Amino acid sequence: MKHYLAALLLVSVVAISMAMVMHDAKNLLCSPCKFIFKEVAKELPEADKITEEALKVAIDVVCKRFLGGIPLAKDVCEKLGDDAVGELYKFILKEGKKINPDSICKHLDMC
Repeated sequence: MKHYLAALLLVSVVAISMAMVMHDAKNLLCSPCKFIFKEVAKELPEADKITEEALKVAIDVVCKRFLGGIPLAKDVCEKLGDDAVGELYKFILKEGKKINPDSICKHLDMC
């Protein structure tokens, strides 16, 4: 019985620790994500005319511009591959073609 309780306690501690690490990682990416999408919005001043290709180009431009200067920008940009941009474009369409860094970064699970 003692071994069973010890094992159960160990599993519980590991699960809680992993949840805390994942939460901290998400919080680390939140600020760089918001910054990147504020800059993407500047690249696309006419957001109501946005296309998937224009979004991809804007993200590429911003990521290249700030890759070395912003901590964790590389991590955010790496998560924005072609598949992610296509899915993100659909999300932006649902949001009324608005580039809202807060909602985008929450949607991308970075905040």
